[in-house]
Order: sequence, then structure tokens, then C-alpha cells
Amino acid sequence: MNILTDLIVRSDLQQALELQIRTQKNFHDIAGKILGDSCRLGPLPQSSLELERNFFSTFFLAVTGYMLDGPRYMPLYAMLNQSMRAWVTACDNILDDEYKEIFPFVTVGRGPRMRSVLTLLVADRVMVEFVLENYNSPDMLRQVGRHSLSALLSSAIQESQEEVRPVSILPPDRILNDIHARKTGDLFVAPLELPLALEQTQPQKVHAAKTALRQFGLACQILDDIKDMPDDVIAGRHNLLVSLMCFGHAQSPDYVESLRREAQQWNAVERFKPVCDDAWTLALERFGAAFDAMAEIGMEFNHEQRSGIMELMCQLLRVSPLAMLTEKDR
Repeated sequence: MNILTDLIVRSDLQQALELQIRTQKNFHDIAGKILGDSCRLGPLPQSSLELERNFFSTFFLAVTGYMLDGPRYMPLYAMLNQSMRAWVTACDNILDDEYKEIFPFVTVGRGPRMRSVLTLLVADRVMVEFVLENYNSPDMLRQVGRHSLSALLSSAIQESQEEVRPVSILPPDRILNDIHARKTGDLFVAPLELPLALEQTQPQKVHAAKTALRQFGLACQILDDIKDMPDDVIAGRHNLLVSLMCFGHAQSPDYVESLRREAQQWNAVERFKPVCDDAWTLALERFGAAFDAMAEIGMEFNHEQRSGIMELMCQLLRVSPLAMLTEKDR
């Protein structure tokens, strides 16, 4: 992707990406040693090391580096981020009845649920092995365990509350400031919890870093809601566009029920363009707040770079940026 290639020439993002790639290779190697011949792993796919597959992990590491002055434990934070990524992906696989691969299991079979369970177990043991090998400290292991769990609990509890479906259709402010704030905002802030526990920090930098990650996560979740609106309607999940449609565009819950019963496929941008425009405006506000907060910690992007990152997010989340732009944006 040209946008990502252009961005990654920045030294801060390049260093974060190099650390992320080293970590991912180490994560795979440790898992292979733990599993041995009883559950063999195949080679790490080259595609898993591509820039677009590692943007968010790289972004988290870069923000962490800017928040901390001379951080001591960046390899530890990178490994924990990779482990949390595996835990979240495995849980999403189970909850959504899908399978996105973390470990290239060779001898497990094709059962998606069991492979996801194994992913959870193996990722946890990789983290333990890494801490013991590199720090040989029961206290560090305890800190990693406690803070990694507490960092993910808010998002996990929200997901649990959404398992009983269809959910009630809530106002847009409730979706953004409660549901999505916990589901995605807290998840994006999760990589900061262990660094904040281990290192000296400046309060203003911490606030800015948390704001940057939270607002960026919310913006991405809005884009995800645009892409996933048809699936969320059918599954009865919370979706910002459904909320905007009912509370801002005078549609009723009965109309949503009629959409749920439709058999044909449809696209939110094509079918509900005015609602998508409202959602896009909300996403732009949160992207703007995120970039402004990044600038406060010294991670500045000019106007062209900001636009490029937003376009990149549309590409990664499979939302057409041209379809979303209003005449004013163009």
C-alpha cells in the first residue's frame, strides 16, 4: 500500500514496525518450541509480516514510545501486545463463529473453535515463557498477568452483555460513549496499562496518549459499523448507523426488524448514504481529536499525512473512502 509505505519511512514508525516484526517472529518461535512435535506449527506466513497486517500494533508501539521518555521495556510491551492481539482474535473467532489465524497449526485439523481455544492457551504460555526467559522475575510475571487481564476486562464485559440478542436500539451518544467506548476505545488504550504500571510518566503525556488511542479506536469502530451494518442488523448487534437511522432519520425499530428479515445482500453506503454521511462526520471528528492528541506527545502528522492515514483506515477496514466523502470533504 503506497500510503503505508510513505508513512513508514518516518523513523518513529519504522522503529516501531521493526520491533513488531521481530516480536511476531519471536512469538511464533516460542510457540513452536512450547508445542514441539505434539502439535506442530508450520512456518510463519510471509503475509503475516506485511505492513498492512501490522499497522495497529506498530501504531500502539509508536504511541507508547512517545508517551514514555526512554522506555526500558519496549520488547516486553511488544510481546504483550502480540499476546493480547492473539487473545482478542481467538475470542472474536469463537464469538463470531469464524476463524482468523494467529498460529499456523499443522496437526490440529480444521475445527475453528478448537483452534481458537488452542490459540488462547498457547498465546498465554508464550507470554509466560518470554517473561521468565528475559526477566526471571516472579514479580514481573505477576504484573504482566494482572495488568493484561485488567486491560481487557472492560471490552470483554461489554461483549458479554451483547451476547443476548437482538439488543435494544440505543441513542447515538450511548453507542459512542458507552458501548463503543468500552468495546473498542478501552481496547485501543489497553496497550498502555502495563507501561503505566512499570515506568515513570508525565500526567499530561499519559492523558494525551490515552486520548489519541481512544479517539482513533472510536473512529475505526465507526468505519467498522459502516462496513458491518448489514451483518449487525441480521445478528441484532449494536451498530451506530442503526442508531443514527432510528434517532436521526426517523426510522422505527419495526423498520430495523423488516431489514433483519430481508434475504438479499445490501451495502450500507449504497442504501443508506445520508446515514453513512452522518457516521463519517462523527468518524472525522474522532480522527481529528486523535491526531491533535498525538501532536501533544510529539507524534505529529501534517494535513496530507492525516488524510493518508484516514484513507488507509478505510482501506484496511474495507470501507470505500471515495464513497464516504461528502462534497465538502472533496
